[in-house]
Formats: sequence, structure tokens, C-alpha cells
Amino acid sequence: MTSKEFQELLRKYRAGNATDQEVRLINKWYQAFEDKLPDWNTHQQKEIRNSIHQQILNAIDSTQPAEDQQETANGRRWPRQLVRLARVAAVLVGVFFAFYLARQWNMPSPGDTRQQVVEEVVVEAGQGQVKQVTLADSTVLWLNGGTKVRFEKAFHKSAERKIYLDYGEVHFDVKRDTLKPFVVNSGFATTKVLGTSFAVKAYNELPYELISVSSGKVQVSVQHGNQVYILGAGEFIKIGKEDHRLDLGRTEQEQSSSWREGITFLDQASFVELALVLKNSYGVTLTAGNKAIEKQRYTLMIDRKVPFDDIVEAVSSVNNNQIRKEGGQVIMF
Repeated sequence: MTSKEFQELLRKYRAGNATDQEVRLINKWYQAFEDKLPDWNTHQQKEIRNSIHQQILNAIDSTQPAEDQQETANGRRWPRQLVRLARVAAVLVGVFFAFYLARQWNMPSPGDTRQQVVEEVVVEAGQGQVKQVTLADSTVLWLNGGTKVRFEKAFHKSAERKIYLDYGEVHFDVKRDTLKPFVVNSGFATTKVLGTSFAVKAYNELPYELISVSSGKVQVSVQHGNQVYILGAGEFIKIGKEDHRLDLGRTEQEQSSSWREGITFLDQASFVELALVLKNSYGVTLTAGNKAIEKQRYTLMIDRKVPFDDIVEAVSSVNNNQIRKEGGQVIMF
């Protein structure tokens, strides 16, 4: 019997037109009602109680209060409390039938405001890779080696097009949409744009995050101190992860994202940054053999097309260092 049919039966019961068999059926249903409840968990039971309670109140409020009794079609008079009970019973049938369908078909239950599972897309670029990805809104991403980004599959349908940079370096060529800002969350900063080209560097190994702009303007909100900055083409902001130091300046636009073509420019880079570039470009670990090496700075160009041995030789000559190979790593001393 469907919910609609059962409610029709209740209306017949209320009007006094139900047969003896139908009356027995309703009485049997009422007596066994609690034993037939589905085995929902505590959270679902709470939702059911709240939903039923509200709908019962609505049903009671809708009852005509003018008389203590109402006359049925065949002249019989029913107490108003029984009339209310019939209304409530009809509500209960509808509510539990809806919950039953939700249970069977995995549909949201009435009053269920819990967030549904959102399908997420994860894109990664391994060491030695530069990966290009075109998103649903025609925005183009270039991922440098050792990078991971996440976003909702239908991110372009939300009020904001949100991207999460877990670690690594990404160049964004954002498709302009004045109604849906493009937002990149990189941990220590949030960058918001409408349509522009910019890059975000947020490797875990580095003590800073770096946002640089190639074209247009971006709004950078620094998490520490809730500071907001507007950057234009050729400008960058460097955010210290531990000391929260902020450095703003200008950069060579051609060099800031030249790694997309396999070329990386280092300007007074630390040993940690040098080692990271070599690891992401060639998949080889460069290790400092002593404390003095860790303090050295490097200014040079690294071209991924050049064999690794030639690059390491050039790097070691910058500060007249020596190198030793051990398995998959190179030790500089």
C-alpha cells in the first residue's frame, strides 16, 4: 500500500466510512507502529523526531478549533481529539514514507542539511615533470615538478572558483569571469583574481611562499595579521613561514615562470632552493656535506635539457666545491 492510499484510508476512517476490515488494519498498524521503525542511527533519529514534531504541530494548528466535535458524512460525531489524531497519523505516514524512500535510494532525508559528498579532482606533477592542465572554465595551469593541487570537479559552477595548492609551484593563466573570482589557497596566503596570469610557489621545503604576477592584478590576503596587498604585473610578494616577514618587489616577468620551458633562474638562491630545483628537474637529491655548504648562495641558470652531470659540475664550480655520488644522491663538500 502506498502512502497516498494509506492516507485515503485514514480519511475514510475519520469520516466513518471505513469497513470493519479497514478499521482492524488501522488499529493493527497503530499498535505495531513503534516496532516497525527503521533502524536509523542516533543522528538520523534526532532528525526524524525534529521533523515529525514540527509537522505534527503544523497539523494540530490547522485543525478547526470552533467545535469540540465534528460531524462525519454519515451523521456520526467524532471528538476533536480523535480528529487531531487522524491528522497526525496522516502526517506520520507521509514523513516515514519519505524517510523510507530516502533510506532505500540514498536520497537526502527531509530536513537533512548535512553537506553531501563533493567530488574532488587532484592533479599532481612528479619530479622531472612539468604538467599542463586546462580546467572546465578554460583556465590553464602549469604545474612544476613536485606539485599537488586540488579543486572540486564542478568548481566553476560555484560563486568562487577555488583551487587548493597543497605544495609545489603553479603558473595560472586565468580565464576572466567578473562574476566568479578565481581563488588560490596556498596555506600562508590566499590569492584572488578575476582574470590574469600569475604564479604561486609554496614548496614545503622552502621557508617562504612566493606570489608573482605576469599580467593584470591580484589581491593577496596574508593569513598572519590579515593583511591584504594588491599586486600588479611584474610585482611579487614573499611571505616568511616562520618569521612572517613580508618582502615586496619587482621581478623579471620572463624569468618568474620560465620553468615552464624547462629553464630556472636562480638569483642568490640558498642551497635548499638549489637542491629543490635539481630534485624537481632531475629527480636526484643534492646533499650538503657540511655546514659551510648550507650557507652558500647560487646565481645561475639551470636548463633541464642539459645533462645532470654537466649541471652538477657547473654548480660545484660556483663556489669551488667538490662532489661525490652515492647511489641516488650527490653530496657537495
